[in-house]
Amino acid sequence: MGKQAFSGCSNLTSVDFGEAIVHTIPDNLFSGCEKLEYTGNIFSHCAAIGENSFENCSNLTSLNF
Repeated sequence: MGKQAFSGCSNLTSVDFGEAIVHTIPDNLFSGCEKLEYTGNIFSHCAAIGENSFENCSNLTSLNF
């Protein structure tokens, strides 16, 4: 995934990458996704989270690592 891949997707409510292994969350990946509420198991193997990856995700109340 590249930087800002989902940035500004204002109607995105959830993300589920299934069994995919994500090692790094790029900068601004979900920035501006105001309706994002659920990120699934995206952090199970994550070693780094980029700057502002979840900026302005006002409906996102928790992240599970």
